[in-house]
Amino acid sequence: MSVAKQLDGEGVKGAQETELVTQQDPLSQGDIIRIEWPGHMVGPELGVVINADCDIAHCKTDGVIAFLPLYHFREYLSEFWVANHIQEVIDSATRTVLRLANDEDPAALHAWLSTDAPEAVGQKISEHRSLKNGDSTALMRELNRLAVCLDGNKEHIQAFKEICLLESDSEKYARTHITAAKKAMGDGHFFISELAGNQSVGFVIRMRRIYSIQEECVFLSNSDQKSKSIGEIESAFRIARLTPLYRFKLLQLFAHQFSRIGLSDETMALSSLAIDDLVMQFSGDRK
Repeated sequence: MSVAKQLDGEGVKGAQETELVTQQDPLSQGDIIRIEWPGHMVGPELGVVINADCDIAHCKTDGVIAFLPLYHFREYLSEFWVANHIQEVIDSATRTVLRLANDEDPAALHAWLSTDAPEAVGQKISEHRSLKNGDSTALMRELNRLAVCLDGNKEHIQAFKEICLLESDSEKYARTHITAAKKAMGDGHFFISELAGNQSVGFVIRMRRIYSIQEECVFLSNSDQKSKSIGEIESAFRIARLTPLYRFKLLQLFAHQFSRIGLSDETMALSSLAIDDLVMQFSGDRK
């Protein structure tokens, strides 16, 4: 059974976090919007409205809708985590290779790998140092990891996948580090495992930055946006809504975040299904 089907209700019961709404429902707190930015601007694709319902209903928003950015879990890893992980791999692999090569010049090593394949570099170092089989194996592992991470033509998230596939147990490596990334997010984040109308698994609401958009540019449907948006400034349309329980949880965490009173991450744990799904993406399709 696929993760998506489990979230559709075949494997997970009573865990609905978001719901679809009709065009007749007024805009409210907890609504999930899809934002379209003009060509000269960059921002999150999804957001969660945080204005109070009474302010929206009584036109007390000062004409501005505030929202928290919402990222797919993979997108979050790509934007906020994977670069640091790649640097950690570079540092660790470099130290190991230099130790085995009895050298102290990381810049020279990196330059060498930019011109020669890891196999050629490893063979020359092994022969020069007369390394034992175990050390030669360790050397090649770190050289391959280092070459992947130093490849400037690869996006960091693709480099992470290739690092996973270099491991004998790629699933274990992917799971270990994706789980660690999730645990390291802290109380400035809120996790939901599903988004109504979307087959992806695992989303992160990030509370460290609040975005805003003109209220007149937030529409209740895609058709409204297409017909009324002028296209020169950012606009958005509603695609779903947090269910009451999850809206309450988000706002509780949001209030505590901005009053500097943190809640335990364990009380807001992301469904393991999201981790399972990404582990399969990064540890599968070995070629």
